[in-house]
Amino acid sequence: MAEGLGDGGQARDDQGRSQQGGELRRCQAERVLIVAISLGIGVIPMASPDFYHAFPESVRIVLDSGISTGCVVAVLLNLSFNHLGRGTRTAPTSTALTGHGATPEPAPARTTHAH
Repeated sequence: MAEGLGDGGQARDDQGRSQQGGELRRCQAERVLIVAISLGIGVIPMASPDFYHAFPESVRIVLDSGISTGCVVAVLLNLSFNHLGRGTRTAPTSTALTGHGATPEPAPARTTHAH
């Protein structure tokens, strides 16, 4: 009977780690998406210099620079993903980042054998 209790605790611990790992993968995917979109939109002024010609002059000052456009997009996407769209979601903890408990297990002691 004691074995059954121990196995259940291990299963709950494994499930918690699995959920934390899923949260970490989702956060990494969001970061990759932010970078990819920002870079893609930042390339537009270089690939097609007349792309923003219909916009007002004051807006084109920012949009005609790929660096400025990419930075603005990155900031807006970070705000939307990490602050506005968060809801009840929390940031990954150090446990989720390492995949282990909050306190690391000590390494096994090395033993030397005299010959």
